[in-house]
Amino acid sequence: MSDSDSKGTLLTTVAAILAVALLLIGLRQTRPVPTDIQGTEKQPDGMAEMLPNPDQVRIARSLLDQRAERDKSIWADEVKAQKYEEPFVNLWDELRNSTDPWATLAAFKFSRLT
Repeated sequence: MSDSDSKGTLLTTVAAILAVALLLIGLRQTRPVPTDIQGTEKQPDGMAEMLPNPDQVRIARSLLDQRAERDKSIWADEVKAQKYEEPFVNLWDELRNSTDPWATLAAFKFSRLT
């Protein structure tokens, strides 16, 4: 294949891709507007459709309150343990991501181990 043939093929390919892209953009812009059952156009409300209703908010608050109460009573020891283990979880994460784990371990400060 000569140089001019390959340039012509490339130009034809680029033109075809551009034509398909323009066609798809045109089709996308001419999509029908959504309508309700009566055929009235519906305009999206944006965030209004995503907001929870008052019952959902009430239920969520109730569940969060129950969890907080259980964290103070039933799970108090577990919550305390999680606070103590947090530095070690962070250390482990840092060790896994470190290129020099010994330097990471040396930088871990503590006053005493019990």
